[in-house]
Amino acid sequence: RMNLVMISNLSMAEQLRTAHKYFDDIPRGNCDARANFATKESGGVAAHPPFDAQHLGQFVRMGTNSTPALWIMFPLAPTVAKYKEGPIQYLQYALGYAGPSSLRSQLKQRGLISGLGIQVDETSAATMLFLMFGLTPAGAEEAGVKDIVANTFSYLNLLKEEHSGEVPAVYDSLQRMSKVSFDYTDAPDSVMD
Repeated sequence: RMNLVMISNLSMAEQLRTAHKYFDDIPRGNCDARANFATKESGGVAAHPPFDAQHLGQFVRMGTNSTPALWIMFPLAPTVAKYKEGPIQYLQYALGYAGPSSLRSQLKQRGLISGLGIQVDETSAATMLFLMFGLTPAGAEEAGVKDIVANTFSYLNLLKEEHSGEVPAVYDSLQRMSKVSFDYTDAPDSVMD
């Protein structure tokens, strides 16, 4: 099913003519009902995950005249329903940490990256975690990219192994920081903020 929304200063008749001109040739399809990814009955877990094993582990290299970058995408199970546990906040903290022995500091010391960014997109279908590395010339080489990927997965395995020891203390710290942020947040200037 397709919907078209037009925002224009054209008259309604002109908008309809324009829509018919550009969209009438698109064949009508037989659309099934939208896939039901997560339900209450499934405990919020996708019955049909949007990514399966054959679509994971892909490496795509694109040329650019800009600063070289490496993006690693991790499709995760939906985390929206687990907002109280804060899995995304923990991942952002653990992966964004820049202190000694962090992923960022290790890769910077080795001259492979200039920076590390994290982006998370959460929907009821899946959670997408993106790690975005700004690459140095050494990091942009094939060996550098392989080294960054290997170090990233080693770091993630380390986080997984340490989850019972360090995680409660990190969660307590994140909880306190969130409370301070909430308590000292300025009121919005308008209803639109």
